[in-house]
Amino acid sequence: MSSVQEVCKILADLSQGVANTITENSQHVSKNEELKSIANLYFENTTKTLNLFNKCMHTDEFATQYESVYKDHVMLLEKIRELKVVLEKKHKHAKTSRRVAVGFLAALFLPVVALVVVASSIPAFGMASQGMEMSFEQMKKIYELTKEGENSKETLLGLSLLIGNRTEVNIEAMKTIKTIKRPCYCVVTIEFNIQ
Repeated sequence: MSSVQEVCKILADLSQGVANTITENSQHVSKNEELKSIANLYFENTTKTLNLFNKCMHTDEFATQYESVYKDHVMLLEKIRELKVVLEKKHKHAKTSRRVAVGFLAALFLPVVALVVVASSIPAFGMASQGMEMSFEQMKKIYELTKEGENSKETLLGLSLLIGNRTEVNIEAMKTIKTIKRPCYCVVTIEFNIQ
């Protein structure tokens, strides 16, 4: 196997890994238009890169398209960096919101616990323990919702970082292929599906 074919295979394997990860997290990706757009751009650029590798048999054609594909990757990296800043802010906000909600709920819950402890010694207030159970269930639901929001933001941030890292790999692969400049032919496909 030629060096170019090896680079193509590695790039395709890495890109397929990204595709699988995005597909596994499609419920998060589909809710964020910016990440969905960047994921689609990543796959378009990766396909262009692999197609470019197929053209390295024809040096003139390769040289012409190399700059265009390279610029597409650099533009994608810039978009990823911008999205990363936005997602980091959203993640930080979600984390802070969860902490505030937990603190607020704890402040509300402590007096209820004290009331239940006092009321449990008085038979007429037996319903107080049922009220506490209902309050606890509501607190638990609010906590789970805020934690789910935080986890979603964390997942989106992780996916954007993964796409950014793989875009950098694409750029390095392009530089490698440019220096090899041997006749080659590699056909690789990547399967992905973003709803």
